[in-house]
Amino acid sequence: MHLAGTIIFSLVIFIAVIGVIVLFHEMGHYIVGRLFGFAIEAFSIGFGPKIAERKGRYNLWQLRWILAGGYVKFAGELDNPEELPPGVAREALFANRKRWQRFLVLVAGVAANVFLAYALFAGLAFYGVDESITRDRPAVIGWVADGSPAQKAGLRPGDTILSVDSRRVRNWEEAHQEIYTLMSKPYVVHFLRAGKEMDATVDPVTVEFLHQPMGAIGVAAAVPAIIGAVANPSAALDAGLKPLDEILEVGGAKVQYWDQVQQALLDNKGTPVTLKIRRGAEVIELQATPRYVPEEKRYLLGMRPQEQVFVRYPFPECFFKAGRLIADNSTLAFRTFAKLAERKMPLSALSGPPTLAYISGEVARTGLYNLLYLVAVISVQIGIFNLLPVPGLDGGHVFVLAIEAIIRRDLPLIVKEWIMRVGFAALILLFAAIIVLDVMKFF
Repeated sequence: MHLAGTIIFSLVIFIAVIGVIVLFHEMGHYIVGRLFGFAIEAFSIGFGPKIAERKGRYNLWQLRWILAGGYVKFAGELDNPEELPPGVAREALFANRKRWQRFLVLVAGVAANVFLAYALFAGLAFYGVDESITRDRPAVIGWVADGSPAQKAGLRPGDTILSVDSRRVRNWEEAHQEIYTLMSKPYVVHFLRAGKEMDATVDPVTVEFLHQPMGAIGVAAAVPAIIGAVANPSAALDAGLKPLDEILEVGGAKVQYWDQVQQALLDNKGTPVTLKIRRGAEVIELQATPRYVPEEKRYLLGMRPQEQVFVRYPFPECFFKAGRLIADNSTLAFRTFAKLAERKMPLSALSGPPTLAYISGEVARTGLYNLLYLVAVISVQIGIFNLLPVPGLDGGHVFVLAIEAIIRRDLPLIVKEWIMRVGFAALILLFAAIIVLDVMKFF
């Protein structure tokens, strides 16, 4: 029963998330279509059999059973422009409008998705966002796993990653983003060691997070030696250590990163150790005695590093932050498509409805803030996906318009129909493959 409840909860959240995103997309088409005087037959909330229908001033408003989005139907979009629907002027048909107007109507859905994401990102940035503490620091490696691809390639703690697979990275977030999207082929990591630039070829492995495959090479960031949390009870708490304390020395040895703190305490068997810390403007020394933790089978102080910091972006900075988040998510989407084409990423790495439903449910359990962030991310991804020049998507229609603009005449209706049929069939096959691969992740 618990499993059934979890599945139902995830499905409800997923339908709500996709429903909002798709409705915004279709409303973008609708609003711009109305502004230019396009004849609209119906705006439907949901898919499938009709529940209710009401005639509005300009079009029918419909409610259907499957509430995962909706659609807008323009008169003469794919129909014979010679056959006029009742009460519709010939010049109002989609096929008879100017090409630049049709272009704006087609891209309005993507624009609506981006606007939704921008508004959500700006609101969340104004409220405050959790950001990595390494966001303004170079991508310094703090830890390399034994036997990992990184260790086999010769990477070491202290190396600064400069580029991953030829893409320059400014911080650890950008480096990690590239690493987890590269799974299928070896690639070069360009790094700095003791002032000298070097290359290492790594052969990535695939790991799973939330049933989603991700690339990994066995490295972690060099996190500053700042305490993020202190366990209660713990030796650290008894010693007087507090969150945000910056550790400067452990047993007289200077430290800069958290992995150096761990290394200094690694062989401790319960011997008291002196810690020099900076607390605000004050530098003090404390003595702590690690305790044996049966679950970990070793002696620990009971503290963990600060990995994130809560940052508020006041007006109008929140809008600039939202713009950067839109740009980051957009470029990530395009790079993902490129990696799929170059076979550096398997098709199974794409998230289909099963995985998105699972992730939506898991994220919703962590709170509304994270759910809204997920809605913004998915809205951008769906918008970018719709721009692909594939028949059946908005980008496919735009591609046909571009061809017509070049040849300076409309393609025959039968040609357009076949382009859309073939494209739609290809999309169905693609989605079917993604869904099958998606379902297999859970077994």
